[in-house]
Amino acid sequence: MDEIFHLYLTGEMAPHMALMRLFITCDGEANARETLLCAMQEAESADKTKLAELKNLWDRSPEAYALISGIDRLASTGLRSAGKGRVREYRDAFDEAACISAEASVALYSLGDRALLDSITSEIVGLMREWQLFDDTSVVAEIGCGTGRFQRFLAPHVREIVGIDISEQMLHRAAEQVRGQNNVLLVQVSGTDLSMLPDNRFDLVLAIDSFPYIVDAGAADVHFRDCSRILAERGRLLMMNFEYGSSLELQQQQVASRATTFGFTVRRNGTRDLRAWDGRAFLLEKRAT
Repeated sequence: MDEIFHLYLTGEMAPHMALMRLFITCDGEANARETLLCAMQEAESADKTKLAELKNLWDRSPEAYALISGIDRLASTGLRSAGKGRVREYRDAFDEAACISAEASVALYSLGDRALLDSITSEIVGLMREWQLFDDTSVVAEIGCGTGRFQRFLAPHVREIVGIDISEQMLHRAAEQVRGQNNVLLVQVSGTDLSMLPDNRFDLVLAIDSFPYIVDAGAADVHFRDCSRILAERGRLLMMNFEYGSSLELQQQQVASRATTFGFTVRRNGTRDLRAWDGRAFLLEKRAT
């Protein structure tokens, strides 16, 4: 717990990220609140003021603990199967999570707050624009599109965007987000591969916090192969987070190895580039043949 507060107080962790970590680490809401209040009491004056800001954020989102802890339990318990069975377990968990909170189901660190999620999404899209990953001629696919936050932000600025997801409930909410956008296609998929997407069609493939679930289900190699197949020459694959629970060095090695195998050049290998979220960027470019 001390590490969470240290990272927050030193500016290395955004306040909403610190609250999320506090919520999923503590056993019960009362324990989480007591932990924060004790930290405030023991802190020096300047730190006490900053910790009070963290408490104020929580007070403005009184349902946040219940949302975050509930969805976290769905994603981390009862997963007993492997392969396709694990994908089905994730599908059921995400269906249930989407019914709890459309915002928190795709980003626990949003605390279920639509405005906060939009702000974080906007920062990610701004980074993608800075890296020149899309323009108004781009055809984009997103693996694990969730409730459609990137479709909503990107649709006005690209030629076409296809969002795929295993969760029917998330796709229902995505359809509400992009109603009226004629260049968006949403498709429910099995989660085992990208066989439904055509060859050499896409300029950009996004996987924003979805690849860790693909890796966990043992489908990483299939998805790398299919991403190489569906991307046009010099098309890019942007993964924000590759795997949970392993060191950054190991993730970098795994991504670099698969890039070599499946015809990619690594442009970014696990960099931290965002203020509002600690997601790591893995950016690959399909090599020219």
